Amino acid sequence: THVPLYAYYALSILGYECPWKIMLTALQIAQFVVCATHALYCAGADNYPMPLLVLNVFVQVNMLILFGHFCCTAYRVRREQRT
Repeated sequence: THVPLYAYYALSILGYECPWKIMLTALQIAQFVVCATHALYCAGADNYPMPLLVLNVFVQVNMLILFGHFCCTAYRVRREQRT
């Protein structure tokens, strides 16, 4: 996830419009889902300290909410402007 993310940052600094920005946001959302799923798996396997797993799931859920809200508001506006 970080390689495309930093490529996007580099393009933005250079003044280029990034055509795959929506896909990058979707990739980040998928990363949060995978990380939360991994934390829940580790909780079930009982092979990691539970307070850290709870914190991890809390962070991942918050990131899902924040990025989901960003995705809905930022890209919905673009779609409505095109029509």
